[in-house]
Amino acid sequence: MQHFLQNPVRHNAEYIGWCLCFYAVWQRFIFQIEAITPVDWTLGLFDTIAVLSGASLLQIASRKRLPLKRYLSKKAMSGRAFLFFLCVFFSAQLLYSLFGNTLELILELFGFTAMGSGTITLQNKTIWYFLYTAFFAPLGEEFIYRGFVLHRLERYGKVYAIVLSALLFSVMHGNFLQMIFAFLTGLVLGFVALEYSILWSILLHIINNFLYGEILYRILSTAPLFVQDYIYRGINIAFFAIGAFWLLHRRKDLQSYLHQNHTPKKHYCTTLTAIGILLFLLWGIYQGVCNITQLN
Repeated sequence: MQHFLQNPVRHNAEYIGWCLCFYAVWQRFIFQIEAITPVDWTLGLFDTIAVLSGASLLQIASRKRLPLKRYLSKKAMSGRAFLFFLCVFFSAQLLYSLFGNTLELILELFGFTAMGSGTITLQNKTIWYFLYTAFFAPLGEEFIYRGFVLHRLERYGKVYAIVLSALLFSVMHGNFLQMIFAFLTGLVLGFVALEYSILWSILLHIINNFLYGEILYRILSTAPLFVQDYIYRGINIAFFAIGAFWLLHRRKDLQSYLHQNHTPKKHYCTTLTAIGILLFLLWGIYQGVCNITQLN
């Protein structure tokens, strides 16, 4: 016990883990209220309340150690740099598509699907659901995972903070199909928030959810499925090609960054074996398993 108390890495990880567990419980509490509210127009309203109130509570809990101004003031972002991060961010769509299709194919062989039983269509979306997915979710999630989590981990190494915050962000989604995309994009968002500003990571997140997830979906919703498929694939391949080219072009800078911000492997092990972190990870995995259902 004395060793545990004297280990600052584990102590910090436990604090983060239990705070995220509290956030998960808080979300479930809000969703239970939604379940007993039989009004269609509230779809998305309680999601908004859960993520924004959760982000606010975590910010209040850490305000003495993580003042807001600390992660708003960073170096300037050039237009070229933002375009680079945008392409790298969207290049994850292709990997997500390949992983998702492969996982879904394997599950279907055994009569299961990871798509979930509930489907949100354009017809049953509300204005609250649109605002939640396009704006409020990116805002709240960035302040939780690139604000609270990332900057509490940063003291033990930048790469360590970026990787683990991306992992926790991915597991939070509770869906195996989304986890790989959330992890890859979480790496980009973490780097941008750490080196530039959380405002830029919020903007990247909003662009993805608003333009790609909402606007493009609505534009293509009336087109035949095969047309939608070709357009999405074309966009994904284009962004992946540009993102991969730029990453290869700047690989020396990337290798230098990884070397300069190296964290001992024992810190990763210590963090991932913290009880609070383990509970949060297991909860996310459990949610992912629950989202795997039998095909009709």
